[in-house]
Amino acid sequence: MNRYVLFFPIIFSVLLAAGSAAEYQPGDPKYSGLNGKWENRSKVMLIELKVVNGNELVGFSTLRYSQPRPGETYGPLQGKIIDDETIEFSVAWPRGTNSYVLKKQEDGSLLGPHPTLVGRRLGFTKID
Repeated sequence: MNRYVLFFPIIFSVLLAAGSAAEYQPGDPKYSGLNGKWENRSKVMLIELKVVNGNELVGFSTLRYSQPRPGETYGPLQGKIIDDETIEFSVAWPRGTNSYVLKKQEDGSLLGPHPTLVGRRLGFTKID
């Protein structure tokens, strides 16, 4: 019985280390313009995108809020490039996951429907 008590934590540690050491393959160079920081027009949401494994998106998102107290919340981002004009991603916020579909505009910005406010649009411009 005692050897199992020692065995499982060791195996768990090895698996955890192997998973965290996994690296992404490079993203398709034609989508390199998506890499970087994007801010929505009201400066409330910031996303940091990185294209990996050809057409996959990974990153992080920050949501700034002022009510009831000023602060920020953060969430990991995962998604994919649908075509040359469309990206789709989800952000796992602490209180739930939101999905976003954004289309590239002529001026280089990204625009799509707001995930929670019906009839509203959500636009992002690159800041880095």
